Amino acid sequence: MRRKLGRSARIAFVLVALGAWAEAGDYVITRKGEKHTGRITKDDANGVDLNLPAGGKMSFRNQEIKEVYIHPVNPTAINAVQSFKAGSYETALNLLDECVAPELEKDIPGMARPYLHFYRSECQLRLARFDDAVASLENFRKNFKTSRLLPDVSMKLVEAYLGAKKYKEADTVAAELEKIGGVHELYGILLRGDSAFAQGRYDEAYERYGKVTASGEDFAKMLKPKAFLGQARCLIARDKTGKAQEMAMKALEDREATDEVMAGAHLIVGHSLLIEGRKLSGEQAREKLLDAALEFLRVPVLYSESQPSLAAEALFHAGECFRQLADFKDLQATYLKRSREMYNTVIQHYKGTKWAKMAQEKIGGAGAT
Repeated sequence: MRRKLGRSARIAFVLVALGAWAEAGDYVITRKGEKHTGRITKDDANGVDLNLPAGGKMSFRNQEIKEVYIHPVNPTAINAVQSFKAGSYETALNLLDECVAPELEKDIPGMARPYLHFYRSECQLRLARFDDAVASLENFRKNFKTSRLLPDVSMKLVEAYLGAKKYKEADTVAAELEKIGGVHELYGILLRGDSAFAQGRYDEAYERYGKVTASGEDFAKMLKPKAFLGQARCLIARDKTGKAQEMAMKALEDREATDEVMAGAHLIVGHSLLIEGRKLSGEQAREKLLDAALEFLRVPVLYSESQPSLAAEALFHAGECFRQLADFKDLQATYLKRSREMYNTVIQHYKGTKWAKMAQEKIGGAGAT
């Protein structure tokens, strides 16, 4: 059920809408970073046509396009898009649920509708609502068969299937991507690596990720950080913590790395340090566990808005670090307090996640204090 927005929230959305109206109009941003504004007259699997304000027309092939914005006209839809781009996924999802309802969707320009459905499924993914995302993305493929977003929708559908542990379906769609060629082929290889990893086939996953990192194609640049992260996850699963940290650092240092990759890389480094700390004793163990906690805490500090699911995971593991540090008697009370603070933060700010449930179990099921 959609949560009704309070008065202050509604006022904020009106202000956002007014700002958006000031920039009313369609635009295309190319992969070279060039922004062209006007009115989009065609948007489909063959590309985009843009009528320019001064007259004339520009046509773009899909491989040239980085971003397309089609002004949705409706104020609720404008607020939804603005909230999505600001990383407020819960708010955006509430508004997008309203936008795709038949009574409102009929007032939104036809070419803008696929984007709203896509943003909605992306919100569901970011909030780890994988079953909902699967349903939304499957419906998209049925209802918008000529959309230029279809390859991207297929990529997101694989991610949703993996989150829902539907590995056979994930592999089927990933194989479809590989047949398209180009960047989608490479993305299909990467996603099948994700599927193999999720099923414990670490050697196969590492090999698939390696095909992406070894690619000399220019379009591979944006996928390499995620592939480095995948290889780091494989290495840590094999208890090769030193090499895992090296691979995670490659991902962190790559200029193409997204927030999702950066947050994931910090998690990998944190896990590596935590594993190493558990094997040590005395001051060496204390230092490793403290370093691990600090690495985990980088995630909520830097990426809490854009990556809420990873932030919840990182806070939980920071709590685990402090809980183990409580074995050092000299500061036991301090570390226990820190541990409880981490668990309580997860419970209070990330309700409904598996990490909140696990944190509740850690503090004894007595409730957050």
